[in-house]
Amino acid sequence: MCDYRIAAQEATFSYPEIDRGTVGGGGAFMRNIGIAEGTVRKLLYTGHVCSAQEALRLGLVDEVVTYERLMLAAMDLAQRIASKARSALVLMKQGALTAAAHADWQAAYRATHHLSAQMTSSNEAKEGMNAFLEKRAAIYPSKPGDN
Repeated sequence: MCDYRIAAQEATFSYPEIDRGTVGGGGAFMRNIGIAEGTVRKLLYTGHVCSAQEALRLGLVDEVVTYERLMLAAMDLAQRIASKARSALVLMKQGALTAAAHADWQAAYRATHHLSAQMTSSNEAKEGMNAFLEKRAAIYPSKPGDN
């Protein structure tokens, strides 16, 4: 249920509920991460333990790094994201979630294109455009609307 998942190469992943005689979330949270339905069911029905590399191949995680680099990789990604315009990030995530709920790209576009218009006249968009034209990194306020 994360936007981006980084795993240590030593990590393992499973859905052990079946081995405990219980039922977890039933794999509902795996619906939108692009794993084939049969693969999801196999994992749920067997309790199969995946290595980090298998989890990467299946799409359960997005990146595998050494244990020593795990926190560094996560912090680097967090800092890169935090440097972006906060209002745009909020709308980008809203758009991604909305688009994922639609079966085809045309419906997804129709449901999300208004989000771009919402940001076009914002201070963050103006700063981003100016930075691009001036060939410099954009500097966004710590809170939306601060600049």
